Amino acid sequence: MSYVGSVGRKLYRLVDLNQALGPLPTFPGPLSPGLSSLVVQGFGVHAMQSSSNSSYNSLQVGVTKRFSYGLQFLASYTYSHSLDDYSGDPTGTSDVTVVPGNQAPGFLNNYASSDFDRRHRFVFSGIYDLPKFYKGESRFARQAANGWELASVLTLQSGTPFSVLSNANAFIQARADIVPGCNPVLHGSVKSRLNEYFNTACFKPALAAGDFGTSSRNILRGPNQKNVDFSIVKFFPITERIKMEFRTEFFNVFNNVNFANPINIVESAPVGQIVETTTGPRVIQFALKVTF
Repeated sequence: MSYVGSVGRKLYRLVDLNQALGPLPTFPGPLSPGLSSLVVQGFGVHAMQSSSNSSYNSLQVGVTKRFSYGLQFLASYTYSHSLDDYSGDPTGTSDVTVVPGNQAPGFLNNYASSDFDRRHRFVFSGIYDLPKFYKGESRFARQAANGWELASVLTLQSGTPFSVLSNANAFIQARADIVPGCNPVLHGSVKSRLNEYFNTACFKPALAAGDFGTSSRNILRGPNQKNVDFSIVKFFPITERIKMEFRTEFFNVFNNVNFANPINIVESAPVGQIVETTTGPRVIQFALKVTF
């Protein structure tokens, strides 16, 4: 058992220096019309600042069984919380994305759970060499009954947080206004909430001048994720130095459906609906390897 934590200061983030005060063309930015108020990078006025902060705190527990009697496994659980002002581009390919919300100095109130924060994560991995079932003289029976190995990896983790946006286009990016006293969290299984994962009635577009959304960043959390990979391995000893290995590997062996975060743009027709998955269906792979 251990505590693991880290703190980041003066991290990079992208800031819109000429944000529109409301929907364009009615509410252009303070430097307009001389400079563009477009949100899209390369068409507006942006600066990369070293003004972002982050923190990470976690409790990590691990149990290891060393190889004995043909069995070994590792089980680990992490309870953690990652917070920051800016998590980078959602695709993970760059740092050139503006966090929706007020970009004016002193109003960058984006410190919240990181986009990639997963509060709970449990991983179990194990390998089991099956005992020799046949010890007789028949070579064929020995090859068929002995030399089997099973392996598996189980992953359980909570979903990632997300914000609810008023809109997301080239003209303005703002978080949605939240209706006072309304609870946006709905309960029940994910499958029962595919058409309305969160209470969409709790949010409305931010349309007034100077309104960049009263809802906080990353106030909701997406569906939990689970996956099991499994493999069956058969060893064929050919000679004392040469061995052949035939593997059958099942990725997502139980064909679990892991849903992505819902559509989070209030002005989009299917707001609140889950229309994508994060993992693919079951995949079976065969492999043959010869070691010498």
